[in-house]
Amino acid sequence: MNLIKKTAIAFSLFAFVGSTAVLAQTKEPVKTTVKKDAKKVEQKANATAKKMDAKATKDEKAVKTETTKKTDAAKKDVKATKKDITSKANTTKKEVKNTNVAKTSKAGTYNGHKVYVGERGGKYYINSNGNKTYIK
Repeated sequence: MNLIKKTAIAFSLFAFVGSTAVLAQTKEPVKTTVKKDAKKVEQKANATAKKMDAKATKDEKAVKTETTKKTDAAKKDVKATKKDITSKANTTKKEVKNTNVAKTSKAGTYNGHKVYVGERGGKYYINSNGNKTYIK
């Protein structure tokens, strides 16, 4: 049994020493290749970052020009609609004034006030408070 134990110890020592020698030989090249690979990856990353920055600035400029065009168009539309609304409001005010004049007419005086005739034929005057007071 001593012989078997001795041979087992010898093989384990040989395997341990041999594997460490192999690892010792491959450690330096692995480190240098890793460093080289890391530098390449870093350079590629920097190049792509620069490209992305250039694209982003182009996209920002395009977006700014599009938004200014859209806002200018919207402002023009708002101005046009405001003009339309004000012109429509002015015409409706004129129509309202014309209809009020046509519906009422003077029919004399009552207690020192001018008497008006309403659209249904009722007679009234405007009192001191500005309200209509109907005459029977």
